[in-house]
Order: sequence, then structure tokens, then C-alpha cells
Amino acid sequence: MEHEIEGGDVLRGKIFTHENIDHLVLTKGRDDVPRQQHLSTGEVAEVPVDVEEWQVIESSFVSFLDFGNVFGFMRSAGTSPSPQAVAKWINESGVFEEKLIAEPVIDREKWERVRKAGGVSRLEIAGPTSLAPRLSGGPVEQLAALGGVGEFRFEIKLTAERSKKRSREERNKLLRMVDFLCQNVGLGELEKAKAQVFDEEGNNSEDGAVDLLKQRFSQQCSVDVTGSGSVRSITELSAFDAIMTVSKEFREDLASSVGAEFLP
Repeated sequence: MEHEIEGGDVLRGKIFTHENIDHLVLTKGRDDVPRQQHLSTGEVAEVPVDVEEWQVIESSFVSFLDFGNVFGFMRSAGTSPSPQAVAKWINESGVFEEKLIAEPVIDREKWERVRKAGGVSRLEIAGPTSLAPRLSGGPVEQLAALGGVGEFRFEIKLTAERSKKRSREERNKLLRMVDFLCQNVGLGELEKAKAQVFDEEGNNSEDGAVDLLKQRFSQQCSVDVTGSGSVRSITELSAFDAIMTVSKEFREDLASSVGAEFLP
């Protein structure tokens, strides 16, 4: 099924059934043709493609788990369809009346550590200025004027005052800012989000800053490729095998983080 989503990308979805489970393969066409290089001469040439009936694509592999509206996700390249594009493609299909959004599942224990602390003494965030309008209402409201200019990148560092009289109030404000970012921006779109945790005794945490983006559930793993020599690629089978292996490892923690129950 083919849909054009916001931004102009045309995405094609195809069901791939593996181990009696239906998965989704989402693809989009590449703007350029891949190039190849001769191993002996160093000569470079375009990879031949039948442009009348075939298209060079980039793929994302989506495996829906059996609890909590959670899916496992793998990209064949950094420019393959994003998790947010998965939600947009589903919205265009008209399966649900309400519009869906995709956000990373965050390790609940890490968030509880931030929320139960005595506040946040330093908060660092970074992202494209296209997100700036969604930061309005906070201490970075002035960035909203740049929101229509997406080619810039903002980076903000907010530090609580060291004065004992005012520092607790300011740390609490930064702690509320952490919740604000999640609700109004979404950690999945930021490039940086770090918070320095403060304990109840008024000391910075010995563990240093909590990298909120790295608390999402992700794992590097080996993925089988098919073919020989330089002509190799990731297949649907190998991609979904890898996703299912990782999701089984995180199954209990994932369910806990989204407040869902599952059958063992």
C-alpha cells in the first residue's frame, strides 16, 4: 500500500509474515543511484538500475509486539523511514480514527530516578530549530521566532543558580522542564537531552548527567546478510529475526515501561 506523507515522501508498505506473525516493511525511493567502485582500478560507476520497472529503495522493518502498542524497529540506512514516518503511514491508511504518534519507549526506572531526585541542577537540550515553536511557554520561548527556518540547529544549556536560597526553586523548575519536553516536543526528535540529577542532600549525583535519549530501549546486534562479495544485503527474514531476539530480551522491561501486561 502506497501513501504520501507530510513532507512529500512516498512510502510503500508491505506485509511480511514470519513465524505466523505479520510484520511491516516500509520503503521509500532513494533520490540518488548507488555507486560502485572497481576493486583493482578504482574506477567509479553508477549501479545499473532498470528505472522503468524498478526503484532503488531504503527500507525500515517494523515488528509489532503483542502488548502496549509497542513495535520493534530497524533501519537499513540512516535515511530510511523513521519511527515517526511509520505512524504517519498508518494514519494515511485510515485504519484508526485517531491520529497516531510514535515515541521511543523510555526506561521507567531512569525517569523515576530523575523525578524522585531533589531536582535537576542542569539541563542540556539540542535539536533543529523546526522544533522551536513547540518549546514556547518555557524559558526558551524566544527560539520560536526561528521555527520556520529548519536549517539551523539550536543548543541550550540551563544551569540552576548555586545560591542555597534560590537553588532548590530553580532545580524544581528545571525538573518541570524535563516533563514539559516530553509532553510537548518528544524525546524522539531531539538530538540531545541531558539532565544533571540532584539528590535530596543537595549534591549532584555521583553518576553524573542522565542522558535521557540513551534511556530508550535500543541495542546493537549482528544481522545476517545474504549474497557474496560486495553484493550483500539485509533481508526481511534476518531483520525480523534480529528484532524479535532483542524484543524478547527487553520484553519484561518494555511492558513495565508502558504499563502493559503480557502473556509469558
